[in-house]
Amino acid sequence: MIHKFFPEGGRLHIILKNLYYLSVENGLRIGLGFFISAWMTRMLGPEQFGVLSYVIGFGLIFAPLFSLGSDDIVISKLVGEVPNSSEVMGSSFMIKVIGSVLGSVSCIFAIWLIDGENRLITTLVSLYALSMTLKIFENTNLWFVGQEEIKEISMARNIVFLVLSAARVVGLYFKWEVSWFLSIAAAEFFLVAIVSLIVYRAKGMNIFSWTINWDLIKEILARSVPLFLILVFTILTAKIDQIMLGKMMDKYHLGQYSAAVKLIELWNFIPMALLSSTFPTLIDAFNNRPEAFEGHVVKVYAGCFYLALGLILVCFFFGDFITGTLYGEKYGDSGHYLRLYSLSAMASFFTMARVKILTISSKIYSALFCMGFQVLLLILLNIYLIPKYQVSGAIYSVLASFLISNILVSLFNRDIRESLKHLSLSCLYPFKLLGAKK
Repeated sequence: MIHKFFPEGGRLHIILKNLYYLSVENGLRIGLGFFISAWMTRMLGPEQFGVLSYVIGFGLIFAPLFSLGSDDIVISKLVGEVPNSSEVMGSSFMIKVIGSVLGSVSCIFAIWLIDGENRLITTLVSLYALSMTLKIFENTNLWFVGQEEIKEISMARNIVFLVLSAARVVGLYFKWEVSWFLSIAAAEFFLVAIVSLIVYRAKGMNIFSWTINWDLIKEILARSVPLFLILVFTILTAKIDQIMLGKMMDKYHLGQYSAAVKLIELWNFIPMALLSSTFPTLIDAFNNRPEAFEGHVVKVYAGCFYLALGLILVCFFFGDFITGTLYGEKYGDSGHYLRLYSLSAMASFFTMARVKILTISSKIYSALFCMGFQVLLLILLNIYLIPKYQVSGAIYSVLASFLISNILVSLFNRDIRESLKHLSLSCLYPFKLLGAKK
């Protein structure tokens, strides 16, 4: 179909072809992944699902260390004809080796420090952290993205996903323990690494030709600092409440909470797709039509606001029905948690948009300061509210940390104040359109 309307080799043809394969891959992961995830949550029950969520969540907190935020910088250096691609790939590989050592050692040390008395949890987290070191070979994926050759690597990842999905279904059918599903999550790092190397070699590339340039490594790492911090604060905001809940209460309540959180996180791809599609327009407006930039910003915030509002309304009216249908009677409290936690979609969608917009206008450190302050407040509020209100206290902490951090930071930071003004204008955007039509 793409060949029929757009000449092969043309710029638009390449973009649409890559978009097609990525859409198929993401659609497969979201569709089949949602079905299997719901089945797995239902079969494991709150206690074992809480253990699984705790182990993976704990590992993900250290995930930014494994790449040190360098991926986007490396991709930018691999676009088009790159005479020093072997040098870029070798330097990227060394960054990931350094990051993998830092990430795995930090994760293992942290879990033994925090949860050393629980041998099962410490062992599972340690094994999961060690499996994440295989992400060092994912820098071959960066080459495919930079060269805009997505087809083969996307198809290879789909095969891995289908194989592992079949393994999960087998485990669900025979009702195996949580360790089986955690092993599959760890195996994904191994299999993705293997297929990435195979496809990379099939393209005529050779990892043994890579060379290391320490000056290039220093340059990439220096430019990666804000991206690394964004990753750290984003993951901490998303996962620290689950880790603290699992530590301060029990895995049963964590399982109830994680089941609700998973349903909200599932829809993060919608604002991400909106931001990806509008990103070029925002860049063009900022560079060439500054008088139109604010109008585009308000439109983007309006899109995120009403997407979040729609999700909140669905969860408020159908929360119990959704969790009851998907997870069964064991998750009787998850409907209540889903309704409460859905309010955080407004905060997360807005934060995604603000990071993109402030990045374009070279004001990313304002967003980083606000995100860092929010994480600090989230931890402090969790310490106070979880013992007092249990699972609901974790949700109150998420909502309160966003509101308090934005209000306080906006008092002395103009960029955050402007973003809140744009958010308030975005709420009224549909009424503005109706007024314009009259």
